[in-house]
Formats: sequence, structure tokens, C-alpha cells
Amino acid sequence: MFFGKKLKELRLEYAKMGLHKFSNHVNMSASQYSQIERGLVPPPPCKKWISGIIDSFNIEHNSLEALELYNLWGEPFVMQKMEVDVIVSPLTHKTDGTKLTTEEYLNLNEYINSIGKKHNKIAKEYNKEHNGF
Repeated sequence: MFFGKKLKELRLEYAKMGLHKFSNHVNMSASQYSQIERGLVPPPPCKKWISGIIDSFNIEHNSLEALELYNLWGEPFVMQKMEVDVIVSPLTHKTDGTKLTTEEYLNLNEYINSIGKKHNKIAKEYNKEHNGF
């Protein structure tokens, strides 16, 4: 299991908070915290940060869950791959409230998928350079 996946699992199980509420609770932007959970960026290396997260879950630092999170946090960071072939909701609208045309919808889908493919290429290079795989 990867650190971000375990972090999300514990947040939902113990903190019982959504991402935005929990990120505010731990004084992080929702965007930054989300990227950590999704494995897109490494967690802060400061032990005070991980300790504060565990405190926010209201679990003991020597509990099995906390020890597993500490161990995963100490592992080399592995950048996660993004899902590709995202399908944008056909209910997506422009800022003026009008619906996207079929062509605009397809272009938006293609653009989002290209971002995922670029990220996966970067993730592969990052992991090869930093972790040897």
C-alpha cells in the first residue's frame, strides 16, 4: 500500500471528514493535501507534520494504524500514476451557463487525458530516477 492511499483510508475511517474540511483542520490547502493523498507529491518530510496528522485522526501513535502510516511515510516516495481516459460529465457548461458543443466536449476530454498522459510520463521518469524502478 502507498502512503497516500493509507492516509485517505485513515482520514475517512477515523477523522470522518471530507478532504476540504480535514485539510483545513490540519492547516493545509485542499489542493496540496489532495495531491499527497493521490500520490502526486511527496508528503512533508517533517516528523511534526506526520505526528500532527496522526493526532488529527485521534489514534494512538503506537497503534497498528499509526505505525503503518509512519512506516509508509518513511518509505521512498513513489509518484502515482493518474487514470487516463477521463470522461467529462456531458452536463459540463461554459462560464456563461451554455452547454458545451460536442466538439468542445471532445476537445476538453482530449485535453484532460493529455494531462494525465504527461503526468504518467513524468511519474515514470521520477520513479526510475529516485527509486530505481
